[in-house]
Amino acid sequence: MQKLLQALAIATALSFGFTQSGIAQEKQTPKVEVQVSPADSIPVASTPKTSGPETTTTDVVGGGVQPDGPAPPLTKVFINNVCSPTACETINVNELQTVNTYSGSNVYVYVWEIGYGNGEIATQGGATIANTYLVGKTSVCQSGSNYVTPCANGQTVIGWRYEWNVGYYLNLNYAENFNAQDTSEVLPYNTYSAHIQINYSH
Repeated sequence: MQKLLQALAIATALSFGFTQSGIAQEKQTPKVEVQVSPADSIPVASTPKTSGPETTTTDVVGGGVQPDGPAPPLTKVFINNVCSPTACETINVNELQTVNTYSGSNVYVYVWEIGYGNGEIATQGGATIANTYLVGKTSVCQSGSNYVTPCANGQTVIGWRYEWNVGYYLNLNYAENFNAQDTSEVLPYNTYSAHIQINYSH
């Protein structure tokens, strides 16, 4: 019986993420679905395939992505969630500041990009966030009236969701303003950005 209880305790611990303090905490789950408005929707390109690098991709489970057609231009960058191991909030359109106050070294900002960019750049308090703190990048697809992530097998990738861990910078007293921006990799090469002030307490 004691061995069974020990095994259950180990299994429970492994099902949780660990913070840098070593305390087991479940990571809060951000939204994986966003409503599409008619103005935001990007139709999948149906023009002939090109030989250049500018291609959309079809998500293939277990096999990465494969070229499928011309890449859609970047049309939108927005923040959908700010989360920590203990809280997760949805950031609404035009919201400039978090409702929650965060603390600790794990604060995650989820930035969605619709269309293809050259690679997102994020800053915290004006300092460029190192790529080591880009802890996730998942494909975004359109499913009916929603953008969803990750893409299912066979869906065409129309964008990406970036996950930045900004807690390290906030804990070092960098200012609370987070900004992310990217430039379209195809014409008209527009640059889009999104920002949020993250309430933080030591």
